Amino acid sequence: MKGLIIKCWGEAVTARFGKEKWGEVLESTGYSKYKIPVASEDMDDAKIEKGFLASSKILGISFRETIDLFGDYFINTYSQKLYPHFYRKNDTLKKALSDIDDYHKKVSQILGGARPPRLTCEWSDENKATLHYKSHRNMFNFMLGILRGLCKYYNENPTIKIIGQDKVEIVFQK
Repeated sequence: MKGLIIKCWGEAVTARFGKEKWGEVLESTGYSKYKIPVASEDMDDAKIEKGFLASSKILGISFRETIDLFGDYFINTYSQKLYPHFYRKNDTLKKALSDIDDYHKKVSQILGGARPPRLTCEWSDENKATLHYKSHRNMFNFMLGILRGLCKYYNENPTIKIIGQDKVEIVFQK
């Protein structure tokens, strides 16, 4: 996992809970609480997944609130600085969902060694899609947090239903 994900997570935790709590989260991963991730740095996936799981207990919030905190901050704050072109190009949630996999491919080319998940969107009609998640990481729940962050960004409230271990159905209101 690239350090930019951890850098973003650190900003989100610090903004809401303070530096001390972020230090505890880092220590739960096996890193020093003084670790300052560099965006392009490769970080140990297992340590980071362990830290995300421990975060709920450390922060005193549910796991869903934990992943939603990350997803909301990543979409509505952090990625706005990194990927403004994505948001200018995709002015609706439907467009963003259709374009996200291509954008991940571009990010992989820019950030050498990055291996973001594949997120392919299959439309059964203009208001119903299946979003497929493929990754070597077991972070499907984090994708759900990011999806809910995208919904908030675009001010849309589609119905999201988990229909498998790696896919969700998204139904937009007509």
